Amino acid sequence: MVALTPEMVERAGVRTATVRRRPLLGTETYSATVEPTRTGAAVVASLVNGTVTRLLVDLGQSVRQGQALLEMVSPEAGQAKAEYRSALARLEQAKTRSNLAQTQVDLAGAAVQREKLLVAKGISALQSQQEAEARLAGIRADRATARSDVGVAQAAAAAAASRLRAFGLGAGQLRQIAQGEDLDPRLFVVSPIAGRVIALQAQLGQAVALTAPLMTVGDLDRVYVQLLVPQARLAELNPGDLVRFMSEVAPGRTFVGRVLRQAQSLDPTTRNAEVRVEIANPGSVLKPGTLVQATVRTRLAGDAIVLPATALQQVKGKDVVFVKIGPNTFRARPVAVGQKTAEAAQILRGVAAGESVVTNGSFSIKAELLKASLQEEE
Repeated sequence: MVALTPEMVERAGVRTATVRRRPLLGTETYSATVEPTRTGAAVVASLVNGTVTRLLVDLGQSVRQGQALLEMVSPEAGQAKAEYRSALARLEQAKTRSNLAQTQVDLAGAAVQREKLLVAKGISALQSQQEAEARLAGIRADRATARSDVGVAQAAAAAAASRLRAFGLGAGQLRQIAQGEDLDPRLFVVSPIAGRVIALQAQLGQAVALTAPLMTVGDLDRVYVQLLVPQARLAELNPGDLVRFMSEVAPGRTFVGRVLRQAQSLDPTTRNAEVRVEIANPGSVLKPGTLVQATVRTRLAGDAIVLPATALQQVKGKDVVFVKIGPNTFRARPVAVGQKTAEAAQILRGVAAGESVVTNGSFSIKAELLKASLQEEE
């Protein structure tokens, strides 16, 4: 037992706390690498063979969806534009023939009606009516052929337009081609999403093959990391749980993410599972490939007696805490310690909930206890 004066208690900064039962929480750290989200990155590729003639953006530059990224010259593009223009011309010709056939059908139909009236009045012979009806049937057949030709021409024009749209041409450019104003072999490759240019492979003068990657555009406002978590810790990371991250690229800054999902299988060798976390990334500070360190709160013990690490002292090789038994009076109580972290420890035996234990200044009380023991030995 150690009795102190009020002045000694004040000088040592002694503080006490009531023992309570609560979970003992620890931390686990995992290293992982940043990667774009599934919808947050797009590889920009060429859909036609050609040569890069102008680069319109640079690495790290922000771009809008639909913004032109580079210019190419492609004989295929020039040919596709010419084919679209020709398809439109054929469509117009087919429509003209169809309209003419309809006019002829109308005239032939009127002739048939006129012959029927003349036959009814006995002015014309029935043979004349039959000849007019035969001409109408032939003209109707010609009209059906003309209408079929219109359908074929429309399909050809739509296919040619679809090919140009696949090259990145918009409605305005298609109108220019239709008017004969844009038939050169140039075309612009545009960005499919808004974001930043996070990879740039294209070079001025480069000969580009079909589907060759030219650059990557990424929306990095949110990014993914994959944590490799041992099966014993999987229960501590559930969808929606918060995870904190730090990285050397942003010293002193903490990024917060939420668990999206766990993998449905474990690696048979390591018994680890992938846990995907989505991180808010303001300012796009974390780039794909950046190494980050994740800190995860873990539950080391459930409902337990937990004391701050500062409450524990070693006396004669035993763990003890100082229990307050009266005003400025404390007793050293041996305890059995279970799980420990840098901040707290699980107490298995020695103190009970509701007791008052020294949490700050315990080292000074220990010094007074040892001093009293030495005096008794003398």
